[in-house]
Amino acid sequence: MKFTISRSEFLRGLQFTSGVVERRQSMPILANVLLQCQNEHLSLTGSNLEMELTGRVMPLEISEPGAVTVSGKKLMDICRALPEGSQISFQSDHHKTVVQSGKSRFHLGVLPAVDFPLAAIEEGGTVVSLPESHLCKLLESTHFAMADQDVRYYLNGLFIDMTREGICAVATDGHRLAMDHLSFAGLQSETQFILPRKGAVELIKLLNKDSKALIEMSCAANAIRLLSPDFEFVSRLIEGRFPDYNRVIPKNGDKTALLERDALKQLLQRVSILTNEKYRAARLHFSPDLLSVSANNAEQEEVQDELIIEYQGEAVEIAFNITYLLDVLNVLPDEPVKIIFSNSENSILVESEALPGAAYVIMPMSL
Repeated sequence: MKFTISRSEFLRGLQFTSGVVERRQSMPILANVLLQCQNEHLSLTGSNLEMELTGRVMPLEISEPGAVTVSGKKLMDICRALPEGSQISFQSDHHKTVVQSGKSRFHLGVLPAVDFPLAAIEEGGTVVSLPESHLCKLLESTHFAMADQDVRYYLNGLFIDMTREGICAVATDGHRLAMDHLSFAGLQSETQFILPRKGAVELIKLLNKDSKALIEMSCAANAIRLLSPDFEFVSRLIEGRFPDYNRVIPKNGDKTALLERDALKQLLQRVSILTNEKYRAARLHFSPDLLSVSANNAEQEEVQDELIIEYQGEAVEIAFNITYLLDVLNVLPDEPVKIIFSNSENSILVESEALPGAAYVIMPMSL
């Protein structure tokens, strides 16, 4: 295999694989990147057996097609060390690889491309195409509520519910829930799956929220594949039954407060300075036209702050983990938000007119 490529283009391709290539692997070849040069394109693939990422880039010239695996970290370090604007010539056989740029010349070891464990997806699954920006919005607005290393393994991921009405993304850690819905016509069959936490986080890094390109998503019983003009992403799925998220969303909220998102976020950030580091608890006291937020910590320090709001109901005080509410505000646009509640013992529902398909549920704390 022999090709010439610009440093910036080669680095862009390696960055696609960096999220899954790990140095400490049970299989040495998984520390390598699979390079495949054919049809005027260079593809770079990394895998950790749970996820597989392939980036496609355009070399300046392909003199000899072929395939080989080379250390991903060493290739990345070489590219970063070379000066901007430089060109890289790459020549490889079954025994070694030579990477050259200017007067710099690197001889690297290789492993056979045929030994690289490429993922296989069962045929006959659901296939759908949707704009990259829409998929990015779904994941960004919900992923923060995923559990992390919960014994309920099915919570350690993002639930995708695809129906004939659209696609719904849901995440919960048992204390809060984030849901967003994308209306979508043309889906011929319904399917559900749980994308692992690491896969969801990596996919968000790949997706461009401003791109109008179409993403083809293929869903099977064992894995999911997403194909875009720039990359291919494959992830195994979590087996298990996700909770019925519709039952978690409060239906009996009879009180609604309207608040400016940015002002509320700044207030909560100020109050969070003196919250208990472990529980992060704060009291939100709703009264007509006023929200009062207070907190204290183990050092007997206290904080209280107030915000003018639109609310005409009776006075209600609810305690929350302040981080959960800040996480919601961080993904909402700078538009007014609605907090819907009934009393101090039931969950609250947070919504925004700027995200009509999204709903966020936070359970109260007992203080």
